[in-house]
Amino acid sequence: MNMVFADTSFYLALLNPRDEWNVQAQEAHRMVEDIPLTSAPQVTICLYGIQNIMTILPTLETKRLVLRPFSLSDAKDVQRLAGDWAVADTTARIPHPYEDGLAEEWISCHEAEFRKGKCVNFAIALKSEGAFIGAIALMDIAKDHKAELGYWIGKPYWNMGYCTEAAGNVVRYAFETLQLKRVTSHHLSRNPASGRVMQKVGMSHEGTRRAEMLKWGKLEDVELYGILASDWAERPGKT
Repeated sequence: MNMVFADTSFYLALLNPRDEWNVQAQEAHRMVEDIPLTSAPQVTICLYGIQNIMTILPTLETKRLVLRPFSLSDAKDVQRLAGDWAVADTTARIPHPYEDGLAEEWISCHEAEFRKGKCVNFAIALKSEGAFIGAIALMDIAKDHKAELGYWIGKPYWNMGYCTEAAGNVVRYAFETLQLKRVTSHHLSRNPASGRVMQKVGMSHEGTRRAEMLKWGKLEDVELYGILASDWAERPGKT
């Protein structure tokens, strides 16, 4: 079975992997008057560095996807897709069964965590039709240092390359906009498809932690991955 999930917290956190000169830059300029209105990357970095006053949840686009902030209207789709046993089985904390109200509770905490500069949560949606298909995250952000990548994709959308497409752009954002030095991720050893996503975006296998996670009463081995900014800078195409 091919499953593409990073084995990370249910409370995923994401960051915009795209540097755009758009409304976000204009809003940033209004909030911080001494930021030159010249390019989105500078504005975004400046906002992140000034007391972590990140207040505008970003949106990005890839060839086939839109990574956008969650809204409460996504809650039913989150419950339906994340609550699938096949999805919950390969992630750290997604519950099964997925009870009513949990998705709303999760979505409601996103903005506060974003403003703290610790995480940003993004819904993955198909550009062609707007359908919600999963989530991707950078979380546990340590300013100027590192963050952890996490993701899950709903079962109807497996084996289509969506996770790799989103993950590559999130890693780009981590290094080129947030100026982080390291991005890590991990997955259950029995879920090698997730490891292939990490490899495709340039991550290297850094080791195995045996019996690292207790999942539904069973000890699980975990595979560790990471990539440095210097690795990313040398990566052809950087996607």
